[in-house]
Amino acid sequence: MNYLNKLINISSESIKKTIDVKLPLELKKLYSIKNGFIAFENTLRIYDTDTMLNINRLIQEELCIEGLFFGDNSLGDGFCIKDDEFYKYDFELGELEFIGKGIEEFSCVLLSKYNYYTGYSLAKEWMETNKKLEVDHILMPIIPFSLGGEYSVENLVSYSRYKGIKIKTNFCKKISKYGDGMQINLEDVYNLRG
Repeated sequence: MNYLNKLINISSESIKKTIDVKLPLELKKLYSIKNGFIAFENTLRIYDTDTMLNINRLIQEELCIEGLFFGDNSLGDGFCIKDDEFYKYDFELGELEFIGKGIEEFSCVLLSKYNYYTGYSLAKEWMETNKKLEVDHILMPIIPFSLGGEYSVENLVSYSRYKGIKIKTNFCKKISKYGDGMQINLEDVYNLRG
């Protein structure tokens, strides 16, 4: 079964006209069909190439991560490719999670575990009580998940993707200086007001 085609079929129209750009072969298979799309009620966003360039500039300024970021989920976790291997990146913890080798395996895993990889259930519940999540926004935890913040609607607020990434990467840098079990003052390490 062609899982990439299945993922393409359940997604929106291409965000931008498909263009020929230099991409890793496994991503080129996707971008030759659609130049960005949304799926799972806007909880999976595959960037168009313009957004991809801007996001990668921001990420390279903030972090030293090899790989190319090409999408995100409703909770602001990034999707990236490195050496034809696909990963989910948690900006809050600075951790890469292997998803699959090649676009077919990535698509297969994403389709079979979409709730986990997109934050679908939590985002859908948030949208039912708040508003539609804009394509350039993510749901930020008021209290970071890594500090015991609940995966609940009450602990989420919509935030600009770019600002959210900056806040999460700054938080990750700050908490990396603390040892296990050390007390952390939330206001010292995490501020949604900027």
